[in-house]
Amino acid sequence: MTEKNFTNYFAEWISAQEFPPGKQKALLAASELFSQQGYDATSTAQIAKKAGISEATIFKYFKTKKALLMTVLSPMSDGLIPSIQTDFWNDFKQQKFNSATDLLHALVADRVQYFQQNIVIAPILLDQLLVNPSLRDQVRKQIFNTIEGRFPTFNQSFQTLYGHLFPRNLKLETIFVNLMRLLIGDFIQIIVLDTVDQIDWDHEIDILTQQLIVSLPQK
Repeated sequence: MTEKNFTNYFAEWISAQEFPPGKQKALLAASELFSQQGYDATSTAQIAKKAGISEATIFKYFKTKKALLMTVLSPMSDGLIPSIQTDFWNDFKQQKFNSATDLLHALVADRVQYFQQNIVIAPILLDQLLVNPSLRDQVRKQIFNTIEGRFPTFNQSFQTLYGHLFPRNLKLETIFVNLMRLLIGDFIQIIVLDTVDQIDWDHEIDILTQQLIVSLPQK
């Protein structure tokens, strides 16, 4: 599947906002540098230089570098998560699968690929989710709002296209929730242990697929 990474989505979100030009430039530069260098290694002077603005302009819109970071991360719960989920489902439903295992393997592989594409921003987001209750609540609410608001439609399409591959009445949200639990635990371990470069991703996808299969109702 072709899918945009966080930076692509963020750039689209920025362009849709009615922010002053200086604020837009600061946010775009910050998102890119935070992704490339990490939050701690990025200074407001570097952000200003990349954005082509002064540091004074940055502090005109953001009181601190942390406030700038939060503005970069917060849209993930407001607009980016729904956009990513919708784009993912629109791509996924175009595929054909011969078995439940094939479908689940493709699902796991797609989410792992998305993690790989965003491997630099992921530790920053994870860190803030652990220490920032406000951002954590935003993300949690958005995920559950999506499940409640969008999954009935997604589930109807899922049952029509792939229902025959699974036990009767298995809902898409059950697969989604179980997959998120597996992936979040796996990704946290990879980030904390700093083993990204040591992972055999094909093998990791196979293991996660088997774990997902075992976690689902079999009848």
